[in-house]
Formats: sequence, C-alpha cells, structure tokens
Amino acid sequence: MRAALVALIFFAATAAGQEASYRVSGGEIPAPAAANGYSQDVRPIGDNVAEVTVSTSLAPVGDSASYGQVLSGERPQVPDAFVLPPRLVEILTPDLDAWEAATVVLTWVARHLEVDSSQTGPQDATSVLARGSGRCSGVSNAAVGLLRAAGFHARTVSGLLVGDDSVIRHRWLECRLPTAGWVPTDPTLGLWTITPRHIAFTDTVIHIPDVEVLVKGDDGLDRLPS
Repeated sequence: MRAALVALIFFAATAAGQEASYRVSGGEIPAPAAANGYSQDVRPIGDNVAEVTVSTSLAPVGDSASYGQVLSGERPQVPDAFVLPPRLVEILTPDLDAWEAATVVLTWVARHLEVDSSQTGPQDATSVLARGSGRCSGVSNAAVGLLRAAGFHARTVSGLLVGDDSVIRHRWLECRLPTAGWVPTDPTLGLWTITPRHIAFTDTVIHIPDVEVLVKGDDGLDRLPS
C-alpha cells in the first residue's frame, strides 16, 4: 500500500491521552522510554516477565523554534553522497518553523515512498529512496536520512506493533525539535502519529516475546483519515 496518510495529524487543541498495558514474557523485555507524546513504563513482575504501560498523546508537540535555528546548530552526520531531493531543497527555507520544516520532509516521504512489507531488497535509506519502496524499517531509515540531510537530528526506534490478532516487529522514528525534544512518528501510519500499540525496545527485536494485552486502550487510529 502507498503511505498516503499525508493529512496533518497535529491538533490545535489538546487531545486526550491514550494508554494500554501489556504483560511481556518469554523473550526480550522492553526498557523504559520517553519522548514528546510517548511514555513507556516497565515494571518487572517475575523472571523475564514485565508489565509494560504505554501512554501516548495526539496533542501538539509544542515547538516554537525556527528552521533557521536548526540550520545554525550542530549538523548530524550523513553520507557524502546522500542529498535532499531538489523539491525539498526548494521548499526548505530558513523562515519556516522547525516543526513545519520537519513536517515537509515527512510529507515528502509519505507521498513518494511505498510501504511494502514483502520487500526483500536492502533497507538502507539510499536503496529505499532509489527503489521508492521499503518495509517499515526501510521507510523509517529513509525518513531519518532525509531529516538528517535537512539538518535535524533523527533516529529510528525498534520494537513491536500490537495488532488485534498478532504482534509484529516494527520500526518507527523520532525527530529532535529544538524546543520540543525528541518527537516520535510512524511513517507507516501518518504524520507525527504514534499509538499505545507501539512497544519500544532498546535494540532490534530478533525474537518476538509473548505479549498479553492487559488493558486495550483507545489507540486514536479512528482519528486518522481513511
């Protein structure tokens, strides 16, 4: 499917927080995590067993800096051959808000990269951009690469996505905005979108642990455009 959820998921009014709880056992255990709009609490309850509570919000990230401030700060490292598409170079001007500039990059990703879970090719940013498609990991890698090329500090986040009938390995990303800190977003869902179905791990999940849903919170996905 094409990542066509490009409508702006960024509300002017504060949205109610969402929360879900899980019992994770029989494998890797997630670690506590926090970002702007995302919080994960991990409470060990036995040998290799933990209760994980994930809280998220669809509220605004609250950044007030300009993109010019981003450009004047410490630039993240990117490969020499990795450059922004000409259209992004044209749009990304210093007078934009920092959040607006990052949104421009994420919108380009949503419009130009197809999310293909069956993709077997390399998932590095350069390969995904050349091919125009990738798995969740590849699209996240490409988004991080473009954000870094635009001057933002960005990183991927590895973890699990809890569905109604299954749990899958998943990857999303966080972008650091000057006055808002690290802000998560899942490019397979929409702009600046994260849900309590996202369980973050310190490292890439190799073997999926057992995940029991204790509290199935409202994930807010009904608010996304169809």
